[in-house]
Amino acid sequence: MNDGTQVREPVRARLARVQQSVATAAAELGAEHPHHGFRAALDDLGARLAHVHDRCSEVSDDAWAAYAARLDRGLDELQVELGRAAEHADSAPSADDVLFSRTTRLELDGWLVRLDVPGAAPDHGRATELASAASRELADYRAACSTGAGASRAAVEQAMADLRRAAH
Repeated sequence: MNDGTQVREPVRARLARVQQSVATAAAELGAEHPHHGFRAALDDLGARLAHVHDRCSEVSDDAWAAYAARLDRGLDELQVELGRAAEHADSAPSADDVLFSRTTRLELDGWLVRLDVPGAAPDHGRATELASAASRELADYRAACSTGAGASRAAVEQAMADLRRAAH
């Protein structure tokens, strides 16, 4: 019976959809790029997203649908960026830098969706602050990669580790 309310997608279906999106991207990248690191990085992303999504049932249907669409778009853009990096190895960020920055952005987006859920983190304010800091660090890293200014992942990795601890 449909009384005008939306039927919430079951949690398992939400998680399976995300895992399928990441697995499909990993398979496609693996087929196009013989470098085994691409597959491992996407497998790691899938595992990190599984932790992020442990409260996905509390995310509204609209917010989840928008997030899933952004994830799919982000994975598609990753493939395009990796192709560009391979074609223009001397002028584009390295494929490893592209992979790191894009997968970190996808994970960060997952945390932002989770943080939209009231009570999703023990210290919501601190977790939100750390998500903003991680986003800034990632933007700085991407800018450094694009200009060849000797980008360092350390600040991004630390910001993400801080966010994971605070938000989980």
